Amino acid sequence: MQSDQNPADTLFGVGLPTSQPYQETLQLAIDAEVSGFKQVWIGDHYQSRNPFLLLAVIAGGTNKIQLCTGITNPFHVPPAVLASTAITLDELAGGRVLLGLGVGDAITLRQIGTYPSKPVSTMRH
Repeated sequence: MQSDQNPADTLFGVGLPTSQPYQETLQLAIDAEVSGFKQVWIGDHYQSRNPFLLLAVIAGGTNKIQLCTGITNPFHVPPAVLASTAITLDELAGGRVLLGLGVGDAITLRQIGTYPSKPVSTMRH
């Protein structure tokens, strides 16, 4: 970044933890927005709090920061449910949602009893 460039004009995001009470995650998101961050990212893992519910809470407590899932997959959450959830969250957040999609990692998928044979091909469809 150039010394004369305003940090608030640069796209910076922050990943927030999902292991703590939602009130603490909300406060971190509010602090991130006040500090000039452009995005907050909530991970999607079956052993953590639901990222979409956390982002809905964050949407109600913030005004402009973009709300992002990092990263959800169609094997953990069925595609139709994922689409409906993301659209509803985006409506609640006034168009601020960025849905991060990926195939997931093999170890996690096995832990939840999912064994996709061709995860990348499945994502394309």
